[in-house]
Amino acid sequence: VALMLQANPQLTAIQVREILRQTARLDQHTGEIGQEGHLRWGWGKANALAAVKAAELLTHINTPSSLDFQMSIYPNPAHDLVTVQLGAHPQKAFMAEIVDLQGRTVFKQQHAANQIQLSVSDLSAGVYLVLVHNAEGYSAAKLIISR
Repeated sequence: VALMLQANPQLTAIQVREILRQTARLDQHTGEIGQEGHLRWGWGKANALAAVKAAELLTHINTPSSLDFQMSIYPNPAHDLVTVQLGAHPQKAFMAEIVDLQGRTVFKQQHAANQIQLSVSDLSAGVYLVLVHNAEGYSAAKLIISR
């Protein structure tokens, strides 16, 4: 946790817990672990490197957007479909990405409109980052998928 806080001093206790939960790894000793966790293994074995990378990813949320438009996501938490609304139409086409807390891009698509609808029904429950970027800069927001 100290390494996570060094990477991102703005993390809340809830974010730390969620990162640890999302980045925990399973192996032959832990077996499959349900949503409630396991008395012995919690949600799995801590993966320090993945947790620190996830903490670094969340710094995008706390950094002011370098784009000249703001982004909002709704509904958030989401189940099947999410709408990304940009406050003003960007000057150039942009890329929309959804990134998990391990830094993997799970969705990527080029867009030019200021409102995007994305299907998130294939994503597991958890915390993700929605990144919108082009040559002018980026904007980022947290997305929660609940089931």
